[in-house]
Amino acid sequence: MKANFPLRCLSKLNESAPIQRYVDGCLNLTCEYNRTELLEAGAIVPEIKKVALDSVEQEGRFGVKIYFTKNQSYSDKLDAGAEVKVPDLVYTKVELSTPDEALHVQLKECWATPSEDPDDEGTRYDIIKDSLPANNPFESDDAIEIDRNYMEDFAAFNFKAFVWSNNLEAAIYVYCRVTICHEDVESGCPAGPSGNSTKKRDVASPDSLLVASGPIFISKSKKKSCEESNGGCSDVCEMRNDDVMCMCYERRSLAEDGETCQDAEKYELVAGEGDWSFLVYVIAAFVIVVGCLLVWSKKDGKSKDGFPSLI
Repeated sequence: MKANFPLRCLSKLNESAPIQRYVDGCLNLTCEYNRTELLEAGAIVPEIKKVALDSVEQEGRFGVKIYFTKNQSYSDKLDAGAEVKVPDLVYTKVELSTPDEALHVQLKECWATPSEDPDDEGTRYDIIKDSLPANNPFESDDAIEIDRNYMEDFAAFNFKAFVWSNNLEAAIYVYCRVTICHEDVESGCPAGPSGNSTKKRDVASPDSLLVASGPIFISKSKKKSCEESNGGCSDVCEMRNDDVMCMCYERRSLAEDGETCQDAEKYELVAGEGDWSFLVYVIAAFVIVVGCLLVWSKKDGKSKDGFPSLI
């Protein structure tokens, strides 16, 4: 970014003198600012059950920072050493150091790696691609949510905590490719996929900033055993692949916590306030009676009692 300032130095004239001698000085002052900067705010190290987030933020000349927050309000920073259970949500915020309604924060791309190398292609988890939640085929649609993007002051998103398949104790480092635009400059701020921009111009900015947050460190938790408190299971506990698997007795179902069993009958559908079984019995009895009448009345078109045949 360049800013030009013309300066002029002109001596004060003596209007009462018949002649004048002075110097008319002019100076063009140009200031240049680097528009891109790499920020690193720490890393993320995962664990199967608990995730401890230790976020460190750094600021660059671009005035952008990234850090983790406690909840979806994105107002309270996450304390160092806080614990998050897999798959609890990890809330991430990218904001300007100095709020300015004319500056819009645009997240083009965000991803996570198990190392401090943002280009670690060996193991990479995409979070945001082309300004939209990444479409990862191995997870559900609600695993990633963008709460704010292409808007003034800050952008925010969340994703479900996880561990790396090839290294359960590896850290999680989150990186974002960020673009800052000013709504009053000639190019304006391009509209994002959600339309959260004041100027609807399809102009892509070539300049972007790479910011990083993490790591989340996860200490390896002690595995459960069926020998200790039945592994936390309310009914049946079995060991599968060195881990606890809870199961339920007949006509009971496993609750969302994966440990508690509850009566399955309470979830059976009923018709109104009655019972479907009663209706089934009535229909079956009617079919049997009609069948008997049809067979009974076939002889010579009349019944034994002289009544007309039904068929």
